[in-house]
Amino acid sequence: TLSNGITVPVVMPSLRGMFAWDTRSLVEALKLKAEEEIQVTNFLERLYYDLRNLGLSPQDRAKNFAATNAYQVGEVFRNAVRRKLVLDHIEVQKSPICRQDSDCWDVLLTFFDPANDRAARDVHRFTVDVSDVVPCTVGRVRNWFIR
Repeated sequence: TLSNGITVPVVMPSLRGMFAWDTRSLVEALKLKAEEEIQVTNFLERLYYDLRNLGLSPQDRAKNFAATNAYQVGEVFRNAVRRKLVLDHIEVQKSPICRQDSDCWDVLLTFFDPANDRAARDVHRFTVDVSDVVPCTVGRVRNWFIR
């Protein structure tokens, strides 16, 4: 409680959820070619600064987990970069399949080809369980094309 009577939430960080990395070291860990590194860096910068939120809702926590744990979905980035695709949007939906006493959300990353706007969009979907202090992915990344 502040001196003016306003009660503010307390942040209790969990050490198991803290990592010491930055965009540069993450991109280097993906072991990409120089031109691919530029595209992944731009992609991550957009995730971190254009789509930021406070993480108050489960949907926002799932989206934040996808953005800050990009290494876990490295194949998604590699696939998009190699095919010269650009992030269109990120969508979060309640997962229809979830473990008991869990809060699972599906994160959908949709990419498009900026050189051909008539090409099918590439969707990558993975499930994030946000019921614990530190979220975790459940299952594998799934991928398909849509128009």
